[in-house]
Amino acid sequence: MSERPNALRIVGNIVGKNLIRYGLDFERLRVNRFRIQTIGEEHLTELADRSFVIVANHVQPEGRNKDIQSGLSPDALVLEKVIKELTGKQLTAISLSQIDSIFNIPLPTQLRDKVIYPVTRGILESIGFIPLKREGFSSHKAMLKTVEKEVMANNPILVFPQGHKYADFDPSKPFNIGAAHIAQSFTLPIIPVYLDGCHTWEPHLVRVFIGKPFFTAGRTKKENSQRIKEEISALALRRGGLQHNWRPS
Repeated sequence: MSERPNALRIVGNIVGKNLIRYGLDFERLRVNRFRIQTIGEEHLTELADRSFVIVANHVQPEGRNKDIQSGLSPDALVLEKVIKELTGKQLTAISLSQIDSIFNIPLPTQLRDKVIYPVTRGILESIGFIPLKREGFSSHKAMLKTVEKEVMANNPILVFPQGHKYADFDPSKPFNIGAAHIAQSFTLPIIPVYLDGCHTWEPHLVRVFIGKPFFTAGRTKKENSQRIKEEISALALRRGGLQHNWRPS
């Protein structure tokens, strides 16, 4: 039985379809002006007939206040474009749907859960994102149901395992287990990606380094999350994009 949307969620859907979607389409046009170089594209094409989980570094665009995490990064749209061109699939990204988590603005719990969350959830759903509350990733039944639909359609799922955007990829920052949980729940392979050049919306070169896919069987979620960190870090280190004193374990 499908969940019945409440009035605020419907309002969010209307706002998303009639306002936010046009802004997102404009940003897609800006991404089309990028010169995108893909390294390791064979790892994507070999999975073109099934669903998988993409995990990547989340890039904070330049010129944004570091305390505000709302600035849309080109990263998800770059990956959307690459995956569409290489596999013909529509990438679906999981995104936070709590405005206080996005803007770092403390809000009363009732206001956040009863008003803000339904509206932002409706907006994200209307533009093709999967909304997520920061609390209780693994128990977010609505999110997992939406993921299941995408998996049944053989569409890839994008998860930024560190959650927040960073100007430079830093493996010392926390990695969440959400990507590992999804991959294990639906027996999906994970493809690690390192994005180089998603720091600006100006036309420029963006390099997308794609690692070999791996499955999660035989490891815990925590172990798979560690594997994700190591795989992205190895791509960054090999391509000269790691600015921190990290070495593979």
